Amino acid sequence: MRRRGAGPGALPGARDAQPVAGGFAVSPSLEPTVSAVSPALEPAVSAVSPSLEPAVSAVSLAFGLSARICNKVMDIARAKGINVGVIRPITLYPFPTEIIASFADPMRMFLTVEMNAGQMVEDVRLAVNGKCPVYFKGRMGGMIPTPEEIMLEVEAMSEKQQNLNQSAGYL
Repeated sequence: MRRRGAGPGALPGARDAQPVAGGFAVSPSLEPTVSAVSPALEPAVSAVSPSLEPAVSAVSLAFGLSARICNKVMDIARAKGINVGVIRPITLYPFPTEIIASFADPMRMFLTVEMNAGQMVEDVRLAVNGKCPVYFKGRMGGMIPTPEEIMLEVEAMSEKQQNLNQSAGYL
């Protein structure tokens, strides 16, 4: 396995890597290519979020089949008085960081629902930049999460958030 830094087995140019647009560390030899490609990718960033309103307190973030399940959870939660919205990324690369960041608020919380080990949750945490809590619900091995188990997670998150808001004096 090659490693960053100096010495045998190090990645070429790793010592001289500089951050460029998008926050990625890139070798100086690749910087012109990355700088040329990055603007072309900007229009490709998209996500669907028709259910998000200013008053939403929980945001469910999922793609694929998990997003369809989250839409059902949104209906169940709203019937119980928990205002939940759903963001469904259309593209995962480039990741819709700005779209997610625009909904990050101390009074909100995010739940990423994935049918994997949580590859997207770190991107969401980076996008919200510590402004609000990000929770993860994942299933692996082809097991499909049910709306009921995701709803239990949403209810637990909602209770935690209410307790945090009360202790911080927001309510």
